[in-house]
Amino acid sequence: MLSRLDPSARRLVLRLPLAAAGALLLWFLGLASVWGESVVAVSETVIRAVERPSATFIEWQSTRVVIFRRSDFGSRSGRPGFDPASITANLALLLALWGATPGAASGRLVRRGLGCVAALFASHVLHVVLTVEATWATRLGAWSEWHYPRWEREVFATGRYFFDIVLKYALPFALWGFFLLIPAFRAREQAAEEVESAPPSTRKRKKKR
Repeated sequence: MLSRLDPSARRLVLRLPLAAAGALLLWFLGLASVWGESVVAVSETVIRAVERPSATFIEWQSTRVVIFRRSDFGSRSGRPGFDPASITANLALLLALWGATPGAASGRLVRRGLGCVAALFASHVLHVVLTVEATWATRLGAWSEWHYPRWEREVFATGRYFFDIVLKYALPFALWGFFLLIPAFRAREQAAEEVESAPPSTRKRKKKR
């Protein structure tokens, strides 16, 4: 079956298991903590910049637990939390797809890959913000109804569930496909066309390279 694939597609399929193993190794060697703590720190800054009063604090405790609280609640109030990997683990998927892409180490695809990573980071920040705000807006009964109008409660809840159910799985594939895979195949097609249209002597030199 692999023999019937385009050579570039065959290389991608063959490289994917190795790229996935490398991405998972990076993730468990410390990338999960570094990435997760950065996302949490930026998310807290964003929330406190827009909420009035600025009362939310998000605490990174481990790669399995992040808790958040409000400074205007009593010390006995519960502190909800979430597993950060449920939001950030799709980074490993994007890295695996990027690493398996033919020509991934070329300057153009490196720049595009870094752009994809930055876009995914922004999506993780937004996902954390929605998770925290949806909790404040929908899970605290009368307090939520008093402090959040109905439209805000619906926006936060819908946004969070959209990320949880669809976007966090689809976004790595969308970023990879549009910004890495398609440009990589187009570049190879253009290179092949240039070889075919070149004079015979030039074509031989290019093939040797």
